Amino acid sequence: MPSLAAKLHLKNIQKVLSMALSEGKTSPEKINYIAYTEKPGLIICLQIGKIVAETFSLYLNKPLIPVNHLEGHIYATLALIISGGHTQIYQLNNHLEFTLLGETLDDAIGECLDKSAILLGYNYPGGPIIEKLALKGKNNYKLPFPKNDESLDFSFSGLKSEISR
Repeated sequence: MPSLAAKLHLKNIQKVLSMALSEGKTSPEKINYIAYTEKPGLIICLQIGKIVAETFSLYLNKPLIPVNHLEGHIYATLALIISGGHTQIYQLNNHLEFTLLGETLDDAIGECLDKSAILLGYNYPGGPIIEKLALKGKNNYKLPFPKNDESLDFSFSGLKSEISR
């Protein structure tokens, strides 16, 4: 699925940049720094963002700042990060100082949703269609309860396994 994710990044990057400038009520000339997410993540998607950021940085003659992909999602003192490849809970101690409290031990929830959607005959990405179906309130599958112990770690592989049956 990395090739599809890359295609979606390429397809949407211009729209995302335009929306960011519009919603931020600014113009490229007023930007002081250009930041991009460098790792961890799906390398092809990270490279697309880096190339676009580098191009902007060179064109506008602005400093380029690499940012950790996961840390870029954290805005509060406690953050639950849910993406295609990561499900983690972080505590923010100080500016850019985080403590990992829990993480997935196998499949991340986004990966589980994507793979489950394909097993059910739907397209990638799977999260949106599964959410849409879930909001309709039809309980078609008896699913196992995810990992439930004293830790803050996650395990979603059993959900995907159950869907495949």
